[in-house]
Amino acid sequence: MMTDEEIQAAYDEAFAAGAASVDVTSLLEDAEKSEDLERQLEAKRTEGYAEGFDRGYKAGYENGKKDGSAEAGKASEGSSSSAATQSGGTTSSGSEGSGYASQSAVTVYVTDTGSKYHSYGCQYLRESCHGMTLYQAKQAGYTACSRCDPPA
Repeated sequence: MMTDEEIQAAYDEAFAAGAASVDVTSLLEDAEKSEDLERQLEAKRTEGYAEGFDRGYKAGYENGKKDGSAEAGKASEGSSSSAATQSGGTTSSGSEGSGYASQSAVTVYVTDTGSKYHSYGCQYLRESCHGMTLYQAKQAGYTACSRCDPPA
């Protein structure tokens, strides 16, 4: 946008050259068109950023969920094979032990200030992100995030 001084200088220059009939409104319209173009470009940049962010977030979320499921699957395979070697039913100490083993193999993430634990890639981990085992998170009083649905 042209400043008032620039508009006045252009008007004075045109007047001095004997072109007192110069249409100052056309100069103003050109400046307004330029501002409108800048607003449109900024809107496109913002839209593109948001679209790219959403696409990246979804891809990261899915990869994190897949990796977390694979880790949970590995941990449950180990605990089911130890449970299969027990005779008869499982004892309460056996089920606690296998629960501890699977919880200690799964990594979840917490923030500096929150009370929830998250899967890696959750949108709430943007500000801070500290990994710990699921068992440690539960012992510290954290509960599962409802947005990213981490392992329970």
